[in-house]
Amino acid sequence: MTSTITAAGSAAAATNIPIVSQVGAGISAVSSITGLAIENAGKIKEGFNKLGDKIKSLF
Repeated sequence: MTSTITAAGSAAAATNIPIVSQVGAGISAVSSITGLAIENAGKIKEGFNKLGDKIKSLF
């Protein structure tokens, strides 16, 4: 799903219409970041769990 949004944003960013181009680039960037976060949600959760465990061990 995010790849479709990224592609649409990229297509809009390729236009020569300044506002459409800027908004399209922003949509593409946010969609890419969101896609990466979704794909790596398990790793992100694991990292936060490890961080929480380290913080708990300080007390």
